[in-house]
Amino acid sequence: MYRMPSLGQRSPSHSDAEVPDDETLRRLVKLILLAAFVAVCYYIGTEVGFRFTPAGDTISALWPPNAILFASLLLIPRRHWWLVLLVILPAHLISQMRSGVWLARSFGWYVSNCSEAVIGAYCILLFGGSRLKFDRVRGILVFLVFGFLLAPLLTSFMDAGVVVATGRNANYWTMWTRRLFTNMLSVLTIVPPLVTIGRVRINDVRASQAWRCLELIGIVTAIALLHINTFGKDRALATTYAQLPLLIWATARHGPAGLSISVLTGVILSIWEAIHGHGPLASVSARENVIFLQISTLIMAIPLMLLSAMLSESRKTERALRDSKAKMFDAQDHERNRIARELHDDVGQQLVLAQFQLAEIKAEASSAVTPLLNRLSKQLLEIATDIREISHGLYPSLLQKLGLTAALRRLSQEISSDQGFEIVFISTVNESVPPQLAVTLYRVAQEALQNVAKHSRARHVQMELSRAGDGLTLRIRDDGIGFDRTQQAAAGLGLDSMRERLWGIGGTLQIDSAPKKGTDIQAFVSFTQADSELE
Repeated sequence: MYRMPSLGQRSPSHSDAEVPDDETLRRLVKLILLAAFVAVCYYIGTEVGFRFTPAGDTISALWPPNAILFASLLLIPRRHWWLVLLVILPAHLISQMRSGVWLARSFGWYVSNCSEAVIGAYCILLFGGSRLKFDRVRGILVFLVFGFLLAPLLTSFMDAGVVVATGRNANYWTMWTRRLFTNMLSVLTIVPPLVTIGRVRINDVRASQAWRCLELIGIVTAIALLHINTFGKDRALATTYAQLPLLIWATARHGPAGLSISVLTGVILSIWEAIHGHGPLASVSARENVIFLQISTLIMAIPLMLLSAMLSESRKTERALRDSKAKMFDAQDHERNRIARELHDDVGQQLVLAQFQLAEIKAEASSAVTPLLNRLSKQLLEIATDIREISHGLYPSLLQKLGLTAALRRLSQEISSDQGFEIVFISTVNESVPPQLAVTLYRVAQEALQNVAKHSRARHVQMELSRAGDGLTLRIRDDGIGFDRTQQAAAGLGLDSMRERLWGIGGTLQIDSAPKKGTDIQAFVSFTQADSELE
């Protein structure tokens, strides 16, 4: 029986049926273009590998195509691997035959190259999750065990066997050892940066990351100049280890990907020197020179890569702690704001109403109870004043209405009037300040001025708010008795609370004080740093 479509339902139409087909077609075209791009990169990597093969030899000192294919499989869904492996076959055969490699040997190396990439990528995805994280120690260990060690170790047997089986008169184990070091070095230096770059989205790149890229370019340039300056000279052995400080810099600042790019730069230049008769072991054969460079590079790079992951985890832990601190103080401020509103709007209004009612009673009461009613009215007025001051202390309304400068000026006037010492407030900031920065600086000023009132015995205080670079500086100086910062008693001055507030948004606190020399407190907050910490 034919049923009419109910309300809210649409009967299928020709245009509706075409939508998923168009989307499928677009995805298919995108996938084919991606596989073709991988094939082009594979071809270029093969040509580069042949350029790094010593004369009369069959084993390259650096073999990029395996690592390029390896990285692409880590970035592409597993169900599409077959298409990538199929598309790179023509690129592999064309490049191999152009270099005079036999067809049988080309097919054998194609199988071994693909096997290395598939074994490494499959094991990494199986044991390390769908997204390998090079900034985690566990991710680095999974990559080193399965990608760097296991996959090259297994497929090097096939590589060496292909050379021997296709008529090359060579020692099997020598070929296996050399092929193993070449594949391991290629994977270690090429896969991390390719995977990291492949996961970057243009919309996520910020200005701070652009500066970091420029810094990494500077490190790579310094390594290149270091090698070029000693090319063909006897100082090449010193150059191998002279680049270590630059590698440590890249490790600390740019993570495993930046380290791999820096190491790769040094490897390319040093191997190029070695296959042309230069380098640290120029007196021996190019083959032995290359093996020495491969081993020394691996010895330096592996510990630095683990160190880089540890530093990245430490920074993430610190950032998470900062976020929790910032959220805790933000929750405190929100709660203070809520209580302040309730005190002002609820309790304050009830006290005002009570005063009106008391005035009505006083107008009708006899003269005998008038003094008592006057005292009661005065007490209600004092309570209302105290409630208003408590509300203002909990969360200053001026901070939201007029901004940080007006709130700090009001704070300095109130404390100066209540405590009896002079506070000179100077501000050169006319722009609006983000709420979190404004609240943080206000709380620091509030805590610091309360410390002056309670402990310093100062007569003159100067508070200055100024623009400093990409942030704001709040400086509070007094002529009080000061304190010894090394003493445990200083911990009771609220300095830890101020420091933690600033640290939660990436700010800093600098304190300069000594007995009988006053105290100088400087708080700095950065607009860009606070934005990155709070994202």
